[in-house]
Amino acid sequence: MDSWARLSLYESTDLVKALFNKRHSRTLNTGKAQEIVSALAQGREYFTAAADAGLLVRPVLQYYGVLALSRGLILLLSPNLRETSLPQAHGLSSNGWGEKLSKKQPGELSVAVNNGTFLSLMEHTGNFDTPWVYTGPYPSKLILARSYPTASLAEVRITFEEVLSRTPELREIFEKTFQKSASNYRSFMFSIGNAHTDIDIFPGIHGLPEEAILRKQLAIPTSLEITHTYNHNFVHTDGHSHYRLPHPTDSSWLELLPQFENISEAHSALIAPFRDDIHISKIGRYFLLAFFLGTLSRYHPTHWLGMMQGQQNGDFIMPAIREVMNIIQANYCALIIRELEGLS
Repeated sequence: MDSWARLSLYESTDLVKALFNKRHSRTLNTGKAQEIVSALAQGREYFTAAADAGLLVRPVLQYYGVLALSRGLILLLSPNLRETSLPQAHGLSSNGWGEKLSKKQPGELSVAVNNGTFLSLMEHTGNFDTPWVYTGPYPSKLILARSYPTASLAEVRITFEEVLSRTPELREIFEKTFQKSASNYRSFMFSIGNAHTDIDIFPGIHGLPEEAILRKQLAIPTSLEITHTYNHNFVHTDGHSHYRLPHPTDSSWLELLPQFENISEAHSALIAPFRDDIHISKIGRYFLLAFFLGTLSRYHPTHWLGMMQGQQNGDFIMPAIREVMNIIQANYCALIIRELEGLS
């Protein structure tokens, strides 16, 4: 069953009530169940329309699909919120875009986080990731539940380039587009119980940054040695960096790991914080990407059309933008299902 077919199961008030009871051990009234069903059904229809729409309007439809699905998710995750009490604001504000676009700097478009749906989504999902690392005996896996603070997100300003750079699905196209290393790194991680975690970091198109930059981005203590090696027990490598993270005696070793997510059976992606130890979960980064494209195409259609048609400087970013639309269309529904059902 694909993601959209699975999501359509929750266009039934009976199944939504059962899911709500499972999540909260409470009975859901029919009125709120209908509100959740309506939001999810509306989101699905927006995405269906986006799949057939031209590039001029597709990002707007995708963003409203993301918004509707997110509102339905928030309603289900909250025991008490109703549709009328959901934030009406999107929770992201864009300022100064005209100036950046006139200077042909689309990567420097920025948004400020404020009260609204985005921050509500982060709070209700717990800004939560559940990646896994390999552990002994290989290929056993250890799931690591990690939640990041949301209070620090309020009023932070984030650029389009920063989000693109921290989206592993976009690593290669980012590095070709911006001609520099992305702020996420392909890796292999192996954890030995309470002893240590071995972390291998593989170069991208432009190699790896200087060691000082890598240490700063991934919070690697100066007391830990970073080595370069061509040997690996489990995956092929043409050379990579390696360091070993000793585990404290308590569970705080989880907090010492960089943020990461799994991108294949063989590899994970280490994700640098935005700044000041600010981390945003995958569903939050997708929401941001959808907002950037929806706002750009809706409120700056001349620049948007010019970039799509290669009629102006700054259209270098268009291949990356097309890929953003592809991954939102393909993956956002699955992220919503994961949160609805509490899946790892």
